[in-house]
Amino acid sequence: TTLFVLGALFVPSVSFLPPALRLSKPLPANGISSANHKARNPSILTSIRADDNSRENVDFKASSRLSKIQNTNDDPDSTARRQIILSLLSASSLAPFAANAIGGTDSASLLKSAPIVTADVANAAIASAEGETVKVLKPPLDKRAYETYELPNGLKVLLCSDPTSTTAAAGMNVHVGACSDPKEVPGLAHFCEHMLFLGTEKYPVEDSFSKFLSSNGGINNAFTDSEKTVYYFEMDGSIDNRFSEALLRFGSFFSCPLFTESATGRELNAIDSENSKNLQSDVFRLYELEKDRVNSDHPYAKFFTGNKSTLLEGTKRQGINLRQELVKFYEKYYSANHMSLAVVAPQSISQLKEFVLEAFGEIPNREVNPPEDNWAFLIPPYVEGKSLVPAYKHLVEIVPIQELRQVTITWPVVFKSKEERDDYRLNKVSLDSFQTYAFIQSLMTFSISRSCF
Repeated sequence: TTLFVLGALFVPSVSFLPPALRLSKPLPANGISSANHKARNPSILTSIRADDNSRENVDFKASSRLSKIQNTNDDPDSTARRQIILSLLSASSLAPFAANAIGGTDSASLLKSAPIVTADVANAAIASAEGETVKVLKPPLDKRAYETYELPNGLKVLLCSDPTSTTAAAGMNVHVGACSDPKEVPGLAHFCEHMLFLGTEKYPVEDSFSKFLSSNGGINNAFTDSEKTVYYFEMDGSIDNRFSEALLRFGSFFSCPLFTESATGRELNAIDSENSKNLQSDVFRLYELEKDRVNSDHPYAKFFTGNKSTLLEGTKRQGINLRQELVKFYEKYYSANHMSLAVVAPQSISQLKEFVLEAFGEIPNREVNPPEDNWAFLIPPYVEGKSLVPAYKHLVEIVPIQELRQVTITWPVVFKSKEERDDYRLNKVSLDSFQTYAFIQSLMTFSISRSCF
């Protein structure tokens, strides 16, 4: 199996939400509830290729372009890189992204490899077989060492050793997000994200992780998306025992958080403050309006951020113990078999593997199914008459907080099954359709904005 790592490539993602939204003057603040979508950070995108031998069988209809850049003396990896990139240019970057509406996804499925493969083949390639060697294809000038593997508890790990750097960083992707909030407790996934930073059994002092990072030139943050929650940090990695301690502290988030009663009450203020700030953000207001087009029975229509009304007053009114609900959510979804860890540091791969095993080997594997199994392809994302804003053939005019003019045109791309979606993502579009898709892509990402004078 070959793992292709491509840095700094941004695949244009197309909103699955329908028609035009045009901004013009202020909406009343009480008319919008904002959701938590913190600014995403650029990440490494990966694509799994099922069979190295299939490179020779790829039919590129851009053969003239390929022949101009291909050199018979190139090493196979170099050739494969160019084939993959051509395939990406002709297909992957043009494939509409409808994950939030119809099912789970991860970064690997956004990029498509050159061969025509089925979803089953790709899933088999992603699965970590016993003794299987996974090869990482990287840019020619990238001299860093990589290794990807799986811990005994099912945690997927990608390591990168960079001896030329003094900075270390780690990120954990937990495959559960706000779409899995209980209907009775909107914002619970976001609240859980906040609470993991406030003490663990091994390190019970609240905010001790942030203080430890600050004393070592580091920072940390997290965000809750619709189907994933991501935690990450960076710090000075030149001192081995300091970085290993940071990983131990970080790993304890996912193996033994405390969720103390006192911290639970205080952190509600932070959640409520975040929501209040979002109410004055045009980005979040527009985002919430887009969600109002979705079928109200679909989990994407939920209020993701949460506030005191939903997390405190609402739970009390329903006789729900918030802390117990929080622990229940954590124990249901935070499982090693649905987590992926990435670490980059100056240390060697062998040393990083020791650090990772010690810090993350105790995360329990609850062997849970993907959360989206409960709703993906079962609940239609758009149904006429079941949304606050009409789903189709409708123009919304919004008065913004800031002085701006913007036109956004969006429409849904809905798949009937997981197999249809995965095959669409994995199989490159023939270059006969390239110009058509490029035109559609330009329309779907069309946006005009200018300052008002």
